[in-house]
Amino acid sequence: MEERNAEVVVRWCEAIERGDLGEELWDADLEIVNAEGWALEATYRGHDGLRRWWSDLEEAFSDFAMEVEEITPFDDERVLTVQRFVGRFRATGIPFDGPWASVITVRAGRIVHAVGYLTKGRALRALERGSAEA
Repeated sequence: MEERNAEVVVRWCEAIERGDLGEELWDADLEIVNAEGWALEATYRGHDGLRRWWSDLEEAFSDFAMEVEEITPFDDERVLTVQRFVGRFRATGIPFDGPWASVITVRAGRIVHAVGYLTKGRALRALERGSAEA
């Protein structure tokens, strides 16, 4: 099961790299929680929330990309990802290159929960405490 869930996350990361949200990979009751302290602190719910998450990124950044560096299954449902968000703030033109991590929960072949963390260490601590669950 762990490998299958990681495959769902890989497919989603590939979709994002193409500029596709991969909505079919997300559960209808999805929740995305951006990292506390990140440029866009917010929580998004449902497919409308997924689209708002992407729209907020497009509004804040004139160009951006998510570069995935690591996808690691943690347990039966949760997958740890490490990536960089590279872009340029739309309003100021200031470049942005920030690493971050996320814990993604997959159930029944769909992503149900994604929580961002400013560092891999914070994500791992949340996983170990069990607080990165949906």
